[in-house]
Amino acid sequence: MTSLSSSSTVSTLLNQNFESKEQLSFDDFKKLATKEQKQKWSDIKADLEELKKFSQNKADDLINVLIPEKLKKMGQLVSRISDELKKEKACPIEIQVDEKDSNTNNGGGSQAKRKKKDGKRGDVKTTTKKEKYTEEEKIRMRSDNGCNERLMSIIDEMNSEVNDVLIIASDMRLSISLCVPEMQEGNNFGVGVQEEVLKVISLMENNAQKFNSVLSSYHVERGRLISDICKYPQILNYKHALTLFDLQQYTVLKCMCNDLKIHYCCLYNIYTKNIDKLKQPRNTGSKFFIY
Repeated sequence: MTSLSSSSTVSTLLNQNFESKEQLSFDDFKKLATKEQKQKWSDIKADLEELKKFSQNKADDLINVLIPEKLKKMGQLVSRISDELKKEKACPIEIQVDEKDSNTNNGGGSQAKRKKKDGKRGDVKTTTKKEKYTEEEKIRMRSDNGCNERLMSIIDEMNSEVNDVLIIASDMRLSISLCVPEMQEGNNFGVGVQEEVLKVISLMENNAQKFNSVLSSYHVERGRLISDICKYPQILNYKHALTLFDLQQYTVLKCMCNDLKIHYCCLYNIYTKNIDKLKQPRNTGSKFFIY
């Protein structure tokens, strides 16, 4: 795996899945004879042992191969964010507001048709609802304004990195959970180590979910600011607010990268230093084991 390129290494490790043997439902299992049930039960245990070995090997590869690659990627992404921030400050995005309707002729024809139809109705009284926006505001609201392309490319890349964190946390949690032994009164120090590592993984997972919410909410908030600019183009505060909002997003993205680096470092540190306790939390062959 280490001979592969960094991008292929990441995709290969994250896409590895365990293929289990075909399993019976509980109802079909009860229909089997006693000997067949015992044989099937032994096959299930063997399948679980294979899953345990597979998850442990994958966890080792994630720690030793993937996380160092991710740390390099976070460093490169921070440098890229800093460069794009300088470009954004030098040339901020301007919002275009249309004052004339491009479909004026079509609109006039449709209004004329409406007047003819209204004239045919005779003395029938009709009530019209009050429009939420004036005609001028509707024209401005139809202004075509795209996304901030500089930020969009970084946000898409960050979104992919956050999703990778969720996959890594899920795989690491599975690997450690499969090594948890049965509950006993003594010799539980290794189990405590497993619990502490699972807490680190849970914190990493929760923060990644929060980052996903922040990335998606950016588009909603920016859309609201643009709609305010189109509705009230004479108020310059909205335009300044949009510029500051985009600049602040660079800082938010940089903080996300640094937080992910911290999570990767903490997970790498605690896993490599306690790998023996994580894989074999209880040493039953110890001479000090008296229970």
